[in-house]
Amino acid sequence: GHIIVFQEDHLRESDGYALMQYTPPNKGSIRGTWSRKILWTENQPSYPTAVATEDSIYLFMRRKKGDVWRVWQFAKSTDYGETWSEPRTIVDTEDLNDGTEGYQAAGMDEIYSIAKKFYDPRNQRIPLTWSLAGDERHNKFNQNIYMAYLDTNDDQMYSPNGTALGDFVSLAEMDDPATKCLVEATEKQRGKYTPPLVDNIHHASFTDNGDFFVTYNNNSEVSGRQQVKYARWTGDNWNVGVIEDRDIAGDQYRYGSVQKTGSDDFRVSVIDEANKRVRVLETTDSGKNWTLLSDQPVETNNRAINSATLVVPYRPGYPQIM
Repeated sequence: GHIIVFQEDHLRESDGYALMQYTPPNKGSIRGTWSRKILWTENQPSYPTAVATEDSIYLFMRRKKGDVWRVWQFAKSTDYGETWSEPRTIVDTEDLNDGTEGYQAAGMDEIYSIAKKFYDPRNQRIPLTWSLAGDERHNKFNQNIYMAYLDTNDDQMYSPNGTALGDFVSLAEMDDPATKCLVEATEKQRGKYTPPLVDNIHHASFTDNGDFFVTYNNNSEVSGRQQVKYARWTGDNWNVGVIEDRDIAGDQYRYGSVQKTGSDDFRVSVIDEANKRVRVLETTDSGKNWTLLSDQPVETNNRAINSATLVVPYRPGYPQIM
């Protein structure tokens, strides 16, 4: 019944970028003096995301291995956050078929999976999405949307079609057409610095029958469009569709978050940065049709809106930590 908050001290390098854990003294309450625990201090900008299952907490994080080499890991607690396993890599681009381990001078060696994760209790798994970044310098370019899931029964990784991938997903496995980890291949960004094709925020949810439901954005210089997209797993392949579509030269907007509201029902938030508005759209048929639920201005004191996240679950009258 206790709330647990995880935060990365990403402000001063002298602090070591410590990964912090905070817990209030009483169950079901945010009042009182919270305990403070340092989990790891390895100068790591880690973007922590926690997921609670029936009997464990999974804490996902990114770990920096080199200038342009970043992997995705998780640690696990089976005693409500009192102790943690050492972080273990679950997504890594270590094999780029050039005989060199780790950072590749011309490779996309940064894993981005910083958005929140959702636990599927019926199938006891946590689906994960990620994209690749890098190429000569940190986050210079980015590309592609991938998905695999962590089975909480054995803490092993599996592709969408159930192919066993072991402790971690390698580059060869994520690009293998047989695994179906690649949700969508985006066009290459080369020769100049361009806006992100795929934003760092993307999510993997699921229908009641176990079909994966991925939401993300994709800006294409080839088509000249900026799009908020979805992809539904059909059992043997990905069905990709468009939620919103605009001219890339227009006001910048971005995908925000997803909320599962029914068996095949999902809501997404979309951020209109220039006009400082947040829209919420809903589908009741896993993406085939979308309805605009709200389009609201947000007072930002003339600052840009970077993200807009749906609180899941929302319970009126309960305190919310934002």
